[in-house]
Amino acid sequence: MAQRAKIDPIHEGLDHHRAGRLSAAEKIYRAILRRQPRHLDALHLLGLSLHERGLTEDGLVYVQRAIHLQPRFALALRTLGDMLRCHDRLLEALFAYDRALQVRPDFVEALANRGNTLFALRRYDEALADYERVLALNDKIASVWSDHGNALMGMGRLDESLVSQDRAVAMAPGIAKFWSNRGTVLRALARPDEALVCYDRAMELGDQAAALLAKRGNALHALERVDEAAAAFDAAIALEPDCSEHWSSRGLVADGAAKALGFHERARELAPGDPAIQTNLGNTLLELERYDEAEAAFERATAIAPGRNYVLGNLLALRLRHADWHDHASLLGRVQAATDAGGAVSLPFNSLYWSRGAQDDRLVAGAVARTLPPLPAVWRGRPYRHSRIRLAYVSSDFRNHVTAQLMQGVIASHDRDRFETLAIDLWAGPEDSKRAALKGLFGTFLPLASADTATITQTMIDHEVDIAVDLNGHTKGNRINIFAHRSAPVQVSYLANPMTMALPYMDYILADRHVLPVEDEPFFTENAARLPFSYQPNDDQRPIAQPPTRASCGLPANGIVFCAMHAVMKINPALFDCWMRLLASVPGSVLWLLKTASRATDNLRREAFARGIDPARLVFADPVIPEQYLARLSIADLFLDAVPFNAHTTASDALWVGLPLITCTGGNFAGRVATSVLHAIGLPELATPDLAAYETLARELALDADRLRTLRLALWLNRGKAPLFDTVRHTRYLERAYTTMWERAEAGMPPESFDVPA
Repeated sequence: MAQRAKIDPIHEGLDHHRAGRLSAAEKIYRAILRRQPRHLDALHLLGLSLHERGLTEDGLVYVQRAIHLQPRFALALRTLGDMLRCHDRLLEALFAYDRALQVRPDFVEALANRGNTLFALRRYDEALADYERVLALNDKIASVWSDHGNALMGMGRLDESLVSQDRAVAMAPGIAKFWSNRGTVLRALARPDEALVCYDRAMELGDQAAALLAKRGNALHALERVDEAAAAFDAAIALEPDCSEHWSSRGLVADGAAKALGFHERARELAPGDPAIQTNLGNTLLELERYDEAEAAFERATAIAPGRNYVLGNLLALRLRHADWHDHASLLGRVQAATDAGGAVSLPFNSLYWSRGAQDDRLVAGAVARTLPPLPAVWRGRPYRHSRIRLAYVSSDFRNHVTAQLMQGVIASHDRDRFETLAIDLWAGPEDSKRAALKGLFGTFLPLASADTATITQTMIDHEVDIAVDLNGHTKGNRINIFAHRSAPVQVSYLANPMTMALPYMDYILADRHVLPVEDEPFFTENAARLPFSYQPNDDQRPIAQPPTRASCGLPANGIVFCAMHAVMKINPALFDCWMRLLASVPGSVLWLLKTASRATDNLRREAFARGIDPARLVFADPVIPEQYLARLSIADLFLDAVPFNAHTTASDALWVGLPLITCTGGNFAGRVATSVLHAIGLPELATPDLAAYETLARELALDADRLRTLRLALWLNRGKAPLFDTVRHTRYLERAYTTMWERAEAGMPPESFDVPA
């Protein structure tokens, strides 16, 4: 009778190990080690089994003992690397893999896991090199192709990354992780619809993990399917209730800031040291106008990660909103230095409060533009050949807002024989009288605030819009993706965004020779369409109420009233110094400001006192309806402009009611608007070249009643005949600009800058 072969105990243990019977395997390994304490395989495998049961620290003892006995034990060195990597001891893991590869340079598993360690260290180029060495040895390993794609994605090489992920999916279509990784690349390529297909496939293959649900939520969010995104994040939270990222993402798709706040606060409770969460919380508080709390959130984010996108700029903006200048020079210096370095430091509109010139505007807008992915065009390049130009104004401000105030007369004055006007209305709030008036002025008024981007762009294609005019730019309520999808042959930036958008799909910006001189064109990606006189439209039918008495406004019956009714954010220490020197040199004068939050009001009074001025000489005006606001302006003596961000609509308001305005011509579009309107009203002498000349002129006029009276008379005479308040004339210039743009597009010619002749 044949004798039964005796099984080697180490092989018996290994059989149990491979079958997942770890306790049985460990029992055999320990038995071997009792007989042979220096048995290398038993030491190695026992350590590996303990690691697989979650007892890594215990397992390390055995693996390290094996390596101590045989320093060239490559398999144990790889296992040591794996164990250390799983516990985030990445540099030690890297050293272990290096030792394994010194013994076996073609050790594929060690090489692949070394790449994974380098990837975890964000050393993507080195990780990529390791994956490519593996693939040179064996290009049939699907997981390495997927890891290769991940490294390429980390390096920003997204198209190449997708090729690698495609290889992984083709080789192993039943592995959920590979579909998930492919979806992540597609999401980064701004192809969220395809990413969603990949995530859904991963879920079909059994991956129901919270991380995948969160990825799916992000794709749905990008597709503007916010209800489904919210459901995905809710499901992720149910699986991982202590994951701060899920709560924060859920807040981003909440229905309104008030509901979002609770999610962001919960995220902060879970991860108070996460700068992204502090930033999202700050943005939500900012939207709720809880400025003190928003400032605190941005301060925390800045302390944690001062280089995080927009945090420093948001903090500076909030400090300006409160007239809090306690470390203004230091904070401003940090913001400007980060801007010079190319960082996404400030939201574009906020940067205008401190911009040093058009070059800053380009840097700021360019940094934002780099965060916006390219999107596929919906207009396919076919000219429409209409007999009337179809002109769509796109805005969230067709309501009681300064944009609507300025544009109302233009909309009413458009030549209906040559232009067909459409409103792409993005306002989701209540109705008001201004909105009702505008609805009757447009040829077609399309309320699309609740529509997703795909619906809006398709609507514009269906209406065959020739020229789409963005009246939002980077301001609140914008829907830039409408333009990113190229919804019209010609796309124009106008009025609300007094700087470049730095976006390749914006063809033109409407300007004039003052706000955008030829020498500033290099700082604009748009082509300049310069109108004669001023780019700014005005409605020459605006009513003015009966002027109030000075006493009713808290002003002295006698003495010069310097008016500076700007948003408080436009006031900075250097400008305020100038104003206080004017009060000191003009006896009995007062400075009339807009009333704002009590913190800002208190700070301005404190700053006046610190400069030797009685705080009572600062008078704060309550908000009133537009007609009363205009009437109130008329009782002041002299309007003091702000620099570097001029008054825009307010400048025209002052001139409309006969209030002379003094400006300091700045270094960019936003800083030259008052200069533009002063030229258009025939009073260019009130535009000074610098703050010293501004102060001198203001003092001279305040101390010379006859000269000031003569100036007001000239303003009243010019008001009725100068171009600034000739709405029909301005509209005809605007229509000439649109016609030139349209004719070039119809002829297949690229956009180029041009001047509209007077």
